[in-house]
Amino acid sequence: MSELELYQGWQKEWVAFHNVEIGDEVKVIANTVDYHLGWDNIWCMDDQIGKKLTIIKIPDDSISLNNKVFGRFNYPFFCLEYIGKPEKKVEITIEMNGEKVDPKTFSKETWNNLRK
Repeated sequence: MSELELYQGWQKEWVAFHNVEIGDEVKVIANTVDYHLGWDNIWCMDDQIGKKLTIIKIPDDSISLNNKVFGRFNYPFFCLEYIGKPEKKVEITIEMNGEKVDPKTFSKETWNNLRK
């Protein structure tokens, strides 16, 4: 069995253990060297350590993350800490007199009147 095949098996177990899905969040917790432990890529992301990123693809040989500065980059699973599913954002839509209004623009008085 090649190093790449070993890596792919370990990553598959990591993905299954954490029930990883596209859209989940991870944190880059360590660096590595090029092609370490069978990972089939080079490392150039030291400045990303400590950053929380979103999984956008799960190929067999890496975890693709959405890096807002650099775009999509592939990371080895062993440099990542699984955080979990992102918090769902609740969006409130309020209509007044048939028009949508942004609740962020409401004064304290308006909020108090809405509670009544």
